[in-house]
Amino acid sequence: MNKQIYVLEGSYRNRKVENTTFKLVKPYQPYPHKEGGFITVKINDLTQYPGATKDHIRISLNNENQLRDKPPESRKEETDAEVVERMRKRFEILDSMTKATKKGDIRAMIVSGPPGVGKSYGVEKVLERYGVISTLGDSKKKYEVVKGAMSAIGLYVKLYNFQEKDCVVVF
Repeated sequence: MNKQIYVLEGSYRNRKVENTTFKLVKPYQPYPHKEGGFITVKINDLTQYPGATKDHIRISLNNENQLRDKPPESRKEETDAEVVERMRKRFEILDSMTKATKKGDIRAMIVSGPPGVGKSYGVEKVLERYGVISTLGDSKKKYEVVKGAMSAIGLYVKLYNFQEKDCVVVF
């Protein structure tokens, strides 16, 4: 068995063993009369683990959730330019989805996320470009942005008023 195991947090003879990769000898075994369990692992350096007389030791664990097959991957730090580029791509997709909704290619679109990131702003910006034509031609508005709460009857009335093709209601 040449399986590697990554220990998030455990102990060997009351000394902490954290964030270390070992070669697994025996898998997790629960203690019969108390909480937790242990794994048996192979070690290369006996001096690192005082009291170890063989090339393998038992590491005590509170539970099996403290084990991983491989170490967690560290996230790469992004530069400000990379963050801006990633966000620009996201909002570019939002703009193209809004255009597709306005054309009727998509019947409905739900955009969710934390407040203040520009979800409504991007949608309103695209719809304003489409709304310029109806404003110049003195025709009925093709979109409306509804803010705040609304009763069920108010919702039905609003949807009825914007039932024609190319009409969009933003909540």
